[in-house]
Amino acid sequence: MENKHSSVRGWKKGQLLIHPKFQIKFIVFLVAALFLAILFFYLGDLYFLKQLSVYGKELNLPPNHAFYKLLGMQKSIMNKVFLFTGVFVFIYLVIFGLILSNRVAGPLIKLRSYFEDMAETGKLKKISFREGDFFKEIEVAFNKSVEKLESKKDD
Repeated sequence: MENKHSSVRGWKKGQLLIHPKFQIKFIVFLVAALFLAILFFYLGDLYFLKQLSVYGKELNLPPNHAFYKLLGMQKSIMNKVFLFTGVFVFIYLVIFGLILSNRVAGPLIKLRSYFEDMAETGKLKKISFREGDFFKEIEVAFNKSVEKLESKKDD
């Protein structure tokens, strides 16, 4: 029979998506922030290029002047930069979001599993989180509580 503490129910070692509801919301939040940041930078860039075009018109430059060709090239280059940056950062944020949310959700899922086991068996057991998990202080406090309860039980 599988030890519930070596593998939390339905959670395989090395699995990144362990609490889809939380993790997907977390990643969507990161991607939305990315989208807004890129949108604002892109709009700022368009505004800047538009202002330069207005400046060219104020100087009475003809429509086929090299200045306007330069602005067109700049717009094309910046579109590619925004596209490349957006795709690269999107991929990075999805991977980073999965790893970070895994390190947040993992300890909470494990703690929930331990409470469920204690409710079923009535036995107190120490808990251990993975290396790199967040909330190590919860592990320490939980284990101190278990030690204290076990010592009171022995008295």
